[in-house]
Amino acid sequence: SDHAKPFLGLAELANALLLLIPRTMSLGVLITSAGWGAVIALCLVKAESHVAPMHPLVPTAFLIMTWVGGYLRDSRVLFSFTRRKA
Repeated sequence: SDHAKPFLGLAELANALLLLIPRTMSLGVLITSAGWGAVIALCLVKAESHVAPMHPLVPTAFLIMTWVGGYLRDSRVLFSFTRRKA
């Protein structure tokens, strides 16, 4: 609904900040992955919908790009919440 759009926009901006800040990038990648997972699930459940038809492989490709991009930026992103050595 229309009253939820500003909150969704703020959440997207907060997630973008998490992705930009190196110390919080792992959390940003995990939250972004959860969002892409929700989109994939929605595509599978609403497969018969003609409003915005999208094949589930489209968000899956974005999910893969999220992880590959995070890895290319900092390979330690795969070790999400382990303590980093200085």
